[in-house]
Amino acid sequence: MQFTDRERVQLALSSIPSDLPRNEWWRVGAAIKHEFGDEGFELFNTWSSNASSYDAGAARDTWRSLDADGGIRIGSLFELAKRHGFEPKRHRGIATHPAGETKRTAVVRQADDAAGKARADRHSTAAERAVSIWNGAQAASADHPYLARKDVVQHDLRVYRGALSIASMRCDGALIVPLYNEAGALTSLEFISPAGEKRFLPGGAKAGSFHVIGNSFDCLVIAEGYATAASATAANGGASVIAFDAGNLRRVGETMRKRYPDADLVFAVDNDDAEGNAGAAGNTGMKSATAAANAVEGVLAVPPAGMDLNDLHRAQGIEAVRDLIVAALPDQWPDMATRPSWGIYSRWQAIDSVARKPGVWYHSYKQRDDQEPVLVDEWICSPLYVAATTSNREDDDYGFLLRYVSRRGVWKRWAMPAEMLAGDGSEALGVLLAGGVEISQHKKREVLRYIASQHPKRHMRAATLTGWHQGAFVLPDEVIGADDVWFQAAGRTAPYGVAGTLNGWQTGVAGLANGNPMLMLAIAAGFAGVLLDPLRIDGGGLHIYGDSSTGKTTALVAGISVWGGQSFRRQWRATANGLEGAGTMHTDTLLALDEIGEVAPRDLYEASYALANGTGKSRANKHGEARKAAQWRVFVLSTGETTIIARIEAGGIESKAGQALRILDLPVTGRYGLFDDLRGMDSGARIADALRDAAAKHYGHAGREFVRKMAALRAQGVELNARLQELLTQFDAPDGQERRAARVLALTALAGELAIEFGIVDWSAGAPVAAARQAFRAWQDRRETHGKSAEHIGVMRSITAFIDRCGDARFSDIDADGAPLVPIRDRAGYWRIREGARSYLFTSEGLREAIKGYDFNRALTALDQCGALTEGKGGKRSAMVRVPGGHLTRLYCIDPARLDMT
Repeated sequence: MQFTDRERVQLALSSIPSDLPRNEWWRVGAAIKHEFGDEGFELFNTWSSNASSYDAGAARDTWRSLDADGGIRIGSLFELAKRHGFEPKRHRGIATHPAGETKRTAVVRQADDAAGKARADRHSTAAERAVSIWNGAQAASADHPYLARKDVVQHDLRVYRGALSIASMRCDGALIVPLYNEAGALTSLEFISPAGEKRFLPGGAKAGSFHVIGNSFDCLVIAEGYATAASATAANGGASVIAFDAGNLRRVGETMRKRYPDADLVFAVDNDDAEGNAGAAGNTGMKSATAAANAVEGVLAVPPAGMDLNDLHRAQGIEAVRDLIVAALPDQWPDMATRPSWGIYSRWQAIDSVARKPGVWYHSYKQRDDQEPVLVDEWICSPLYVAATTSNREDDDYGFLLRYVSRRGVWKRWAMPAEMLAGDGSEALGVLLAGGVEISQHKKREVLRYIASQHPKRHMRAATLTGWHQGAFVLPDEVIGADDVWFQAAGRTAPYGVAGTLNGWQTGVAGLANGNPMLMLAIAAGFAGVLLDPLRIDGGGLHIYGDSSTGKTTALVAGISVWGGQSFRRQWRATANGLEGAGTMHTDTLLALDEIGEVAPRDLYEASYALANGTGKSRANKHGEARKAAQWRVFVLSTGETTIIARIEAGGIESKAGQALRILDLPVTGRYGLFDDLRGMDSGARIADALRDAAAKHYGHAGREFVRKMAALRAQGVELNARLQELLTQFDAPDGQERRAARVLALTALAGELAIEFGIVDWSAGAPVAAARQAFRAWQDRRETHGKSAEHIGVMRSITAFIDRCGDARFSDIDADGAPLVPIRDRAGYWRIREGARSYLFTSEGLREAIKGYDFNRALTALDQCGALTEGKGGKRSAMVRVPGGHLTRLYCIDPARLDMT
């Protein structure tokens, strides 16, 4: 075979594994540089890129440091290759000629194909490992040393815990940054140690992979590293894309241009040359960013020499980063040919020596007779971008995703329903003003006209409720699992929020639940709403009741901390309509309601059904047509000094069985109120105060982390129904009604067990199930039906109460033949005495009145089951009985002694 010297080296390199000890790897580079000079870098870099620990920057820096005349010659490379199976005799370097060219090319191609297959196999194996590590990791906390040092927040980062070590770097405690390919598949992971060392998962694919932070795509900043991208997003409020090294900028830029053809692409330069020579041959950051920007019609954001955007952020403040990005964007004041038109400017404009402030401008002109047109420029409001249109899956609920900057320079997003443009639009203007948008007092209507006139090419799904939307989980301020959906609401939303750290919450809140079953259930209830949609359950809840100062509200505080701070708590003091509205703001999360004694019994009667069923009342619009009823899925955690049933009946309203089975009444029975274990403290008050203090500082992380883990399970097709059914078998629930109640507690227990498996709480496996079973036994002990259905007991109670109330006034002796008839008003039946015991013979109407609210046949079945119907024959439950006066009447004979309420 005939090979050039370069091809022989390439073939030799294909025999040498790239994962060599550093000293041997360095010698390979030195041999190549001696043979080919600087032109050999491509050979060295391509071969090195197959290493699991490949670092483009390290390869580049090492190559620069190599001395071409350092005494290490190409022969040493061939000797190394022979030790790894290379056969020099088969690959002699002789002059080539046309007859041998085809064979030579085929051999090279064969070697390349083999290397490509091996690389693909490594990438596939690494991707599977990456998914496993990612799914098993916890969300990063805001106080991670690397984030604190870089002064940036975390965007979908996790923390690795384990024994993994990559190229001498221990990964325990390292941040994990995920790498995704264009199809959205996880390809690899970057590990960043607390000290700032970086390593990629061995064998993972990096070329073409990226990580996106943020959700607004009209302007994308493409950066090499995480901290640079995070600073860019903090500065301009838009999305940033991490390319992970300079050599990947162009490929990622091409992907972003294809995905967002109208977006401004800003390449954040890592200005490597500390001497300020931006065009120097050694300034790889500048060269790579320039090539990438030129390829996709992007622009450059160039920080001072020796800096990247994060360096600038820490040195001069986030405003300096914002100014740098804004200055890079192309702004152009329109001429006569492009008027009338709208213009949106992020920075001050100097037009004809006149400074024009940033914001939305309307550019028009005035024509006066035969004179030249006069250009007119009117400032409307501060910078406000219409980033996308929105609509729901039914092609309804249209809206506009707005991106704007507040008076304090904070970028915000709001999905505004299009219907808010109707009328005078004052509601929409109010939301924008409250969010910090500056609006010209004389141009308020023009803001609405500007929004309505925009036709962005990007379209997103509108989510009018929080929670699950086809695999994505939507919160008012974050979407987990998708970038094409956004929360859209006209009014206020529940105050979901994040503060402190997950670790602080785990120690100060969740950690106190060990040994305290009721507290554990309250925290698990915080996670339970996330499982409603995957398990196809409408809703449910727990109501914790007991005397004052027993810790009920402390339990509520703990459950609330899963999703937010204390403003997340709501009061029962509301109308039924108001409580329905609360349900829509807490879909798939937690609705925490305090002090049940403050709600009107009638409102509670209606709301207790609606909240658990997930459907509001049907109402008419202004045209008299039926409006779509509000819908939600919510898990309720409630507190009060009385039970739900007792509160309803306090208003003279007869409760229904279903109300006691949807939101379960659970008594506080701990040794110290809510607590059984004081966790080393000296009183229940002390541990309650400690929990409240921790919950005020650390909240919101746990719920979002639980969602991320659940989203990963759903993406893998994991079903939880079988697991829920298995848990149900651990509850002693003999009848259908008790089984429904057990399901609520089994759901809560499952949420707690998953939180353990996800690494969110440090509880013993099985502890949430034990807590739920204990609560179920307490619920059973206080349930007066004792294994019978609540409807059965209700029928018995109703008939007994009717007899007690009307037994003498609306019944008379049926054996009074010949005696003077006693006039009975609104007769309900007769009575008779047999063997010293009185029984009552109800007319059909009398019995229906006595069991008012229950199905008649259901009531007869209950009476028959307990043997209280005594006169029926031939399978009939009534009998034809001769009454005073001589005529026959169909009556239902009931023995009150057999009305079984036990």
